[in-house]
Amino acid sequence: MKCPECGNEFIHRNVYHYVDEYIGEYDIKDCEFDFCENCNYELVPIKSCLKIEEFEQLKIEELLKKNFPIDKNEYLNAKDIAKLENCLEQD
Repeated sequence: MKCPECGNEFIHRNVYHYVDEYIGEYDIKDCEFDFCENCNYELVPIKSCLKIEEFEQLKIEELLKKNFPIDKNEYLNAKDIAKLENCLEQD
């Protein structure tokens, strides 16, 4: 298959390398897509897109739990939040 941008032949790959400014760099294995080495155009099928989204969501949840751990039964009620935010409970 040829690239619609430059006409070069696509290369089929099975590992998707992704760079995100918040999550960082990671590789997703068994994620098939076609790639043009000439212009870096990617043709990613929906199955692989869903796999990438699922991986990102898990990574975000992992980072949130790591950076903002919540112990069992630890929470803030509306009164405490209002006090911290300097507003009324109804806000």
